[in-house]
Formats: sequence, structure tokens, C-alpha cells
Amino acid sequence: MQSLRTLSTAAPTLRTRTAPVALPLFFAATRSSSSTAPAASPVEAQAPPAPTGAPAAELPRYSVPRTRFGQLPVYTEFKKGGAQVFTVIRKAEGDIRALQTDLSRFLRSVSSQSKPAQGQVILRGDWTRETKEWLAARGF
Repeated sequence: MQSLRTLSTAAPTLRTRTAPVALPLFFAATRSSSSTAPAASPVEAQAPPAPTGAPAAELPRYSVPRTRFGQLPVYTEFKKGGAQVFTVIRKAEGDIRALQTDLSRFLRSVSSQSKPAQGQVILRGDWTRETKEWLAARGF
């Protein structure tokens, strides 16, 4: 006949530690001496130097980061059953209005609207290909 175990004897309980265990001094000494990399001093932990390639005046005041798949966030949207076509640039950061004015200079006679709170620039018409080429040529 099988004996039945009660719940209290079925399995041992796991105990959790409430405070970290201090290592003996000889373990602490061997750990610190086995380190191969020197500790970073506060001087070395500062921000990296600024790029020297282009002057600060020529750098754009905005950026358009790529998606996680490496594509530019430029999309075509259709409204009112396809009667209206818009090109939308999403995820823009920085001075959105400067991005809008630079694009309007490049595309000439295209009405555009910017939404700085959403980081979007909306262009009337299908300018997706031209916008992606322009952004890629500018290094985004």
C-alpha cells in the first residue's frame, strides 16, 4: 500500500536571502587583482568629442532616424477613397519646420504641413520616391 505524503513534507521550501552575503577578504582581493581593464577615471567618462568633418553651421537642425528595419520613415497615405494622396515623413526629430522648408525648396510648388508635436511633415501628392532619395542624399 502506498503512503500518502502530506503537503508539509512533499517538497522542501526555497529560502530567499534578505541581505547580500559579504565575501571574505581573500575572495575580494583576488577579484580586484584579476581585472584586466583599468577603471575608467571621471575624465575618460565624459562625452565623446564633436565630429570635425563639417562645421556646425552646415549641419541640419533636424534628423530623421530610420526604422528598425533600416528604412526611411516616408509613407504614402490615401484619403477620401484615393482621391487625395499625401506623403508623410514620420519620426522626425529636432526643428521640424526647418525640415519642411528645406523640403519645400527641393520639391518646389508642393504644399506642405508640419506637425512638430507628432514629428511629422505632410506633403500633398505622391512624393515618396523623391523624398526618400533627398533624405538619403543628405545622409539620413
